[in-house]
Amino acid sequence: MPATPHSARVFIVVDPVQDYEESLQILGVFGSLKAAQVSAPRLMKVAWRYEPYRTVEVQEWRGDTLVNTWTYHPDRGWQFTA
Repeated sequence: MPATPHSARVFIVVDPVQDYEESLQILGVFGSLKAAQVSAPRLMKVAWRYEPYRTVEVQEWRGDTLVNTWTYHPDRGWQFTA
Protein backbone atom coordinates (compact mmCIF):
# COMPACT_ATOMS: atom_id res chain seq x y z
CA MET A 1 0.00 0.00 0.00
CA PRO A 2 1.54 3.36 -0.96
CA ALA A 3 2.04 6.10 1.62
CA THR A 4 -0.77 8.62 2.04
CA PRO A 5 -0.83 12.04 3.76
CA HIS A 6 -2.25 10.24 6.82
CA SER A 7 0.42 7.52 6.96
CA ALA A 8 2.56 7.31 10.07
CA ARG A 9 6.03 8.83 9.69
CA VAL A 10 8.77 7.11 11.69
CA PHE A 11 12.56 7.11 11.80
CA ILE A 12 14.10 3.69 12.46
CA VAL A 13 17.72 3.30 13.60
CA VAL A 14 19.08 0.04 12.19
CA ASP A 15 22.32 -1.89 12.18
CA PRO A 16 22.28 -2.86 8.48
CA VAL A 17 23.53 -6.14 7.06
CA GLN A 18 27.31 -5.77 6.76
CA ASP A 19 28.33 -9.41 6.40
CA TYR A 20 26.75 -12.42 4.71
CA GLU A 21 26.01 -14.09 8.07
CA GLU A 22 24.06 -11.14 9.49
CA SER A 23 20.52 -9.90 9.44
CA LEU A 24 19.25 -6.36 9.86
CA GLN A 25 18.82 -5.38 13.51
CA ILE A 26 16.44 -2.60 14.60
CA LEU A 27 18.07 -0.53 17.36
CA GLY A 28 15.33 2.05 17.94
CA VAL A 29 12.21 3.75 16.57
CA PHE A 30 11.74 7.53 16.81
CA GLY A 31 9.25 10.21 15.82
CA SER A 32 11.80 12.72 14.50
CA LEU A 33 15.02 12.66 12.49
CA LYS A 34 16.84 14.76 15.10
CA ALA A 35 15.99 12.36 17.93
CA ALA A 36 17.08 9.37 15.84
CA GLN A 37 20.38 11.00 14.83
CA VAL A 38 21.20 12.07 18.39
CA SER A 39 20.50 8.57 19.72
CA ALA A 40 22.15 6.57 16.93
CA PRO A 41 25.79 6.76 18.14
CA ARG A 42 24.75 5.56 21.61
CA LEU A 43 22.59 2.79 20.16
CA MET A 44 25.42 1.84 17.81
CA LYS A 45 27.44 0.50 20.74
CA VAL A 46 25.29 -2.63 20.45
CA ALA A 47 26.74 -3.15 16.95
CA TRP A 48 30.31 -2.51 18.10
CA ARG A 49 30.51 -5.88 19.80
CA TYR A 50 32.00 -7.20 16.52
CA GLU A 51 33.87 -4.28 14.89
CA PRO A 52 34.34 -0.60 15.78
CA TYR A 53 34.21 0.41 12.09
CA ARG A 54 30.58 -0.47 11.45
CA THR A 55 27.90 1.88 10.17
CA VAL A 56 24.38 2.53 11.37
CA GLU A 57 21.42 3.80 9.33
CA VAL A 58 18.42 6.00 10.05
CA GLN A 59 15.58 5.07 7.72
CA GLU A 60 12.56 7.33 7.25
CA TRP A 61 9.36 5.35 6.66
CA ARG A 62 5.90 6.66 5.76
CA GLY A 63 3.46 3.82 6.15
CA ASP A 64 5.19 0.85 4.53
CA THR A 65 7.25 2.99 2.11
CA LEU A 66 10.96 3.68 2.68
CA VAL A 67 11.40 7.39 1.90
CA ASN A 68 14.98 8.36 2.87
CA THR A 69 18.09 6.86 4.43
CA TRP A 70 20.98 8.48 6.30
CA THR A 71 24.18 6.58 7.14
CA TYR A 72 26.39 7.29 10.16
CA HIS A 73 30.03 6.25 10.41
CA PRO A 74 32.02 7.22 13.52
CA ASP A 75 34.90 8.65 11.44
CA ARG A 76 32.86 10.44 8.75
CA GLY A 77 29.67 11.47 10.55
CA TRP A 78 26.27 11.60 8.81
CA GLN A 79 25.76 11.14 5.09
CA PHE A 80 22.46 11.26 3.18
CA THR A 81 22.38 8.10 1.07
CA ALA A 82 18.91 7.88 -0.49
